Amino acid sequence: MARSEQLPSPEQSPETMDVGAATIASELHPESNEDSLFVRKGEGFFGIFDGVGGEAAGDVASAEASKSILSKLETLEENFTLPEMREDLRKAVENANDHLLQLSSQHSELRGMGTTACIAKIVNGKQGERHVVVANIGDSRAYIVKPDGRMLQITLDDNILKRDALDEAWVLQKKLNEVTSPTQLTARELHFFENINRIDCLGARRVEVSTYTARMSPGDNLLLTTDGVSDNLTDSEMGDILASSDNTEQATEALTRAAQQRSRENHFRAKPDDMSVILIEFMPRGLLPYVGRSLNVRRSSGVFDIGWKVHSYDYASGYVTVIKEEGKNILSKEILAQELTENN
Repeated sequence: MARSEQLPSPEQSPETMDVGAATIASELHPESNEDSLFVRKGEGFFGIFDGVGGEAAGDVASAEASKSILSKLETLEENFTLPEMREDLRKAVENANDHLLQLSSQHSELRGMGTTACIAKIVNGKQGERHVVVANIGDSRAYIVKPDGRMLQITLDDNILKRDALDEAWVLQKKLNEVTSPTQLTARELHFFENINRIDCLGARRVEVSTYTARMSPGDNLLLTTDGVSDNLTDSEMGDILASSDNTEQATEALTRAAQQRSRENHFRAKPDDMSVILIEFMPRGLLPYVGRSLNVRRSSGVFDIGWKVHSYDYASGYVTVIKEEGKNILSKEILAQELTENN
């Protein structure tokens, strides 16, 4: 279909960042939440932590790791390459491990404490491109969330899968993220599932911090979560909740409450735990074009025509294909996301 002029894609258009975060303590110890998180919206830094060790001060470990990493991030130069940012995040997490080891050596009550760490930095390029750089250890996760709710896991959990499944780790991780019954698994897969919480984390003498860089397309959002949420809920369940939520505050609250409800049930995935999420949404000045959404289309005269629905969305170009039934005919147009409004 011909286009009258070249207009900017949503990736290049003005955007606002909306951030929601929620955390609730496990019902096994409601007085103490061993998860921690930080949000630095202006600098584009986000972090989520899950303290481990129970009586061995998991809450102290996650809080101290968070503070240590933030103190390092605040000293970083503003001009950097993506590889440099990966290295900076890795060093910040490794320094946090040194800090935890020092604390545990000085205070006997803290010996054995540990925590996961998942740190993300949003990087916006000069040409409108966007990347997320992640440093991770443990089983807290970073996901790219597509506009239709599909979940793309950026990080690979540091657990038995990564150690023993080797080249199969990513494939098995994806399968275990969706399983709801032991009948869906082979004996080997069930063994992995039953041992996925045996993780590597900060607080050990030797740690290996993984780093990742992912390109984000127009309409993509970012989710960080501790395993209290991702263990209880499947990726599909999380995606459905995100796609049906009106804003980040509602979405993060719904995720933690759904995970908490699952933890109370007689369900294969149920696990009491602390539960925390951070959702970062990037909102183009227009509507995110979910497939099937009813929208109005602006004509050249400026008048909005009602009754159109989204048929497809080309993330690379930012153009939406919309359709409308008129009698026996189906009309079709390509239009920028910014040119749409929601049906009232």
